Amino acid sequence: MKIPIYRNTTYLLISMLVVAAMWRLNHINQPFIDAFSWRQSSTAMMAENFYRRNGNIFYPEISWDGPGPSYNGREFQTVTYITAFLYTLLGQHDWVGRSVVVLFSLWGIFAFYQLVSRIWDRDRALMSAAIIAILPGNICLDRSFLPDPAMVALVVTSFWMLIAYLQTDRWHYLLLATLFAILGFLTKLPGLMIGIPMLYTIFVVLRHRGLLRPKKLIVIGVAGICILLPVAAYYLWARHIAFTYPPYHFAGSGNWIWDPPSREWW
Repeated sequence: MKIPIYRNTTYLLISMLVVAAMWRLNHINQPFIDAFSWRQSSTAMMAENFYRRNGNIFYPEISWDGPGPSYNGREFQTVTYITAFLYTLLGQHDWVGRSVVVLFSLWGIFAFYQLVSRIWDRDRALMSAAIIAILPGNICLDRSFLPDPAMVALVVTSFWMLIAYLQTDRWHYLLLATLFAILGFLTKLPGLMIGIPMLYTIFVVLRHRGLLRPKKLIVIGVAGICILLPVAAYYLWARHIAFTYPPYHFAGSGNWIWDPPSREWW
């Protein structure tokens, strides 16, 4: 009996994800002394403080500024908050935070496979996902206690859902695309860069289907506003935290036009 091609592709995808997981889980209990050690340690501090001190996700706190409270203006703490919750079940261990990031990275590989398969076909999608799964740089980053892999997984999932909506006109895809985009952009703001290929895809797909009409664009525009409003509100809150509490630190402040410590414009 002939096995359908799609079933073979499914088996290959599962095998690829298993191999990707094995590489990322290698030495998963390693302390945060590898690459990105300073940033990983800072992330671990926030997870620990959610677990041991203040469980309010809107008040991320570091431990390198004395007794505190030392709240920071930071990205939305998706990874650290999940990790802090798991600490209550599994205990506080370095492998817990790393494992959360690994799970997000595997989700991101799967989401990228789904995205490419909707644009081209399963074979190209499998090869594209395989490249992400085996790139040494990706493996290094995807096992580090950082928010970046979670952001990538979330925004890629949003892109996948957006393409599904553009192809099928099913509203639940647009809703999911909106929700994943909000969480992805909150998790780390550079995820906004995916908006450029998203805009290109919207116009290309709708024009190809003959649906490039004002009503359709207005609906997508409203979804875009629903994405940007909570993201802008949260980062204004993070700026407020950075100006209010010592050590007056706004993560990535060198990339912005304000400097919390001096409270002066550049």
